[in-house]
Amino acid sequence: MATQIFALFMAFKLLKLFFETLLSFKNRRYYRDVAKQDSAKKTLGIADEEFAKILAYTEDKFFYGIVSSWIHTFVLLAFIAFGGFSVIERAAMHFAAVRGGGALWIGLAFWAILGIVNFIYSVPFDLFLTFKIEDKHGFNRQTPKTFLVDKVKEVILSLLLGGLLLLLILYAMDA
Repeated sequence: MATQIFALFMAFKLLKLFFETLLSFKNRRYYRDVAKQDSAKKTLGIADEEFAKILAYTEDKFFYGIVSSWIHTFVLLAFIAFGGFSVIERAAMHFAAVRGGGALWIGLAFWAILGIVNFIYSVPFDLFLTFKIEDKHGFNRQTPKTFLVDKVKEVILSLLLGGLLLLLILYAMDA
């Protein structure tokens, strides 16, 4: 039964990815239409060279979006297929047992570990987008130091807001 549910989930996830990719290409075809570009330049009052820069940036973001979407989907499916959630659950149960056990500790540890794994996984994508694509087109205003500071702030806010909300939800479920 679980295998069938996973197969169905995988089919829907891949179908969603296929249609999102199809819509992205359709959108790309729309913004690459020369007549529509001329109309947009005239309406917005953008010079040809500035519009060419915008279009180049849009193209790079388009390809980044397509590639990263496909990578994210296949990594997620592989993570599920190879028991990633089971590994995290066992680690969370071990962590909770060290602290006296309890469903609340298990839940907090599970989501914390999952958050850490997701954070570590997403950093290379964020770095590439910020320091490769954004830099290439002159839109990056971050230094490695400010990037790191922003990531630290992101973690702190996630822990404070997300952790508090998660604690309340888990507490309500446990009660």
